[in-house]
Amino acid sequence: MIEMAMSKDENIKIAHEKIEELLKDEAFLHELNKREQADLKYEGEMAYREEKGKKEGIEEGIEKGIKQTELNVAKRMKNSNFSFDDIAKITGLSLEEIEKL
Repeated sequence: MIEMAMSKDENIKIAHEKIEELLKDEAFLHELNKREQADLKYEGEMAYREEKGKKEGIEEGIEKGIKQTELNVAKRMKNSNFSFDDIAKITGLSLEEIEKL
Protein backbone atom coordinates (compact mmCIF):
# COMPACT_ATOMS: atom_id res chain seq x y z
CA MET A 1 0.00 0.00 0.00
CA ILE A 2 2.83 2.41 0.82
CA GLU A 3 4.52 1.60 -2.52
CA MET A 4 1.39 2.67 -4.41
CA ALA A 5 1.24 5.94 -2.49
CA MET A 6 4.90 6.66 -3.25
CA SER A 7 4.35 5.76 -6.88
CA LYS A 8 1.37 8.08 -7.05
CA ASP A 9 3.32 10.88 -5.38
CA GLU A 10 6.20 10.31 -7.80
CA ASN A 11 3.83 10.50 -10.77
CA ILE A 12 2.41 13.75 -9.45
CA LYS A 13 5.92 15.15 -9.02
CA ILE A 14 6.89 14.15 -12.59
CA ALA A 15 3.69 15.67 -14.00
CA HIS A 16 4.31 18.87 -12.05
CA GLU A 17 7.85 19.10 -13.42
CA LYS A 18 6.59 18.61 -16.98
CA ILE A 19 4.01 21.35 -16.51
CA GLU A 20 6.70 23.69 -15.20
CA GLU A 21 8.83 22.92 -18.28
CA LEU A 22 5.92 23.66 -20.62
CA LEU A 23 5.21 26.95 -18.86
CA LYS A 24 8.80 28.01 -19.60
CA ASP A 25 8.55 27.03 -23.28
CA GLU A 26 7.81 30.21 -25.25
CA ALA A 27 6.73 28.31 -28.38
CA PHE A 28 4.26 26.28 -26.33
CA LEU A 29 2.89 29.39 -24.60
CA HIS A 30 2.58 31.17 -27.94
CA GLU A 31 0.66 28.22 -29.43
CA LEU A 32 -1.53 28.02 -26.33
CA ASN A 33 -2.28 31.73 -26.62
CA LYS A 34 -3.14 31.38 -30.32
CA ARG A 35 -5.54 28.54 -29.54
CA GLU A 36 -7.19 30.50 -26.74
CA GLN A 37 -7.63 33.49 -29.07
CA ALA A 38 -9.09 31.24 -31.77
CA ASP A 39 -11.51 29.74 -29.24
CA LEU A 40 -12.58 33.20 -28.06
CA LYS A 41 -13.06 34.37 -31.65
CA TYR A 42 -15.15 31.28 -32.44
CA GLU A 43 -17.30 31.75 -29.33
CA GLY A 44 -17.82 35.41 -30.23
CA GLU A 45 -18.81 34.55 -33.80
CA MET A 46 -21.26 31.91 -32.58
CA ALA A 47 -22.82 34.34 -30.11
CA TYR A 48 -23.13 36.97 -32.86
CA ARG A 49 -24.74 34.49 -35.26
CA GLU A 50 -27.15 33.30 -32.58
CA GLU A 51 -28.19 36.86 -31.76
CA LYS A 52 -28.51 37.75 -35.45
CA GLY A 53 -30.65 34.63 -36.02
CA LYS A 54 -32.92 35.58 -33.14
CA LYS A 55 -33.36 39.11 -34.49
CA GLU A 56 -34.08 37.83 -37.99
CA GLY A 57 -36.59 35.34 -36.61
CA ILE A 58 -38.37 38.04 -34.63
CA GLU A 59 -38.46 40.36 -37.65
CA GLU A 60 -39.82 37.56 -39.85
CA GLY A 61 -42.46 36.74 -37.25
CA ILE A 62 -43.54 40.37 -37.03
CA GLU A 63 -43.75 40.64 -40.83
CA LYS A 64 -45.86 37.47 -41.03
CA GLY A 65 -48.10 38.75 -38.25
CA ILE A 66 -48.63 42.08 -40.01
CA LYS A 67 -49.38 40.33 -43.30
CA GLN A 68 -51.86 38.00 -41.60
CA THR A 69 -53.56 40.98 -39.95
CA GLU A 70 -53.84 42.72 -43.32
CA LEU A 71 -55.39 39.59 -44.82
CA ASN A 72 -57.84 39.22 -41.91
CA VAL A 73 -58.93 42.85 -42.16
CA ALA A 74 -59.28 42.57 -45.94
CA LYS A 75 -61.33 39.38 -45.58
CA ARG A 76 -63.70 41.08 -43.13
CA MET A 77 -63.97 44.10 -45.38
CA LYS A 78 -64.69 41.88 -48.40
CA ASN A 79 -67.37 40.03 -46.42
CA SER A 80 -68.85 43.44 -45.53
CA ASN A 81 -69.07 44.31 -49.23
CA PHE A 82 -66.36 46.97 -49.35
CA SER A 83 -65.10 47.62 -52.86
CA PHE A 84 -61.84 45.94 -53.82
CA ASP A 85 -60.32 49.37 -54.51
CA ASP A 86 -61.19 50.56 -51.00
CA ILE A 87 -59.84 47.36 -49.46
CA ALA A 88 -56.59 47.76 -51.44
CA LYS A 89 -56.22 51.41 -50.34
CA ILE A 90 -56.83 50.61 -46.68
CA THR A 91 -54.84 47.36 -46.36
CA GLY A 92 -52.12 47.89 -48.94
CA LEU A 93 -52.93 44.50 -50.51
CA SER A 94 -53.01 44.03 -54.24
CA LEU A 95 -56.30 43.42 -56.08
CA GLU A 96 -55.07 39.91 -56.88
CA GLU A 97 -54.52 39.15 -53.18
CA ILE A 98 -57.98 40.48 -52.35
CA GLU A 99 -59.62 38.40 -55.07
CA LYS A 100 -58.04 35.23 -53.61
CA LEU A 101 -59.61 35.81 -50.21
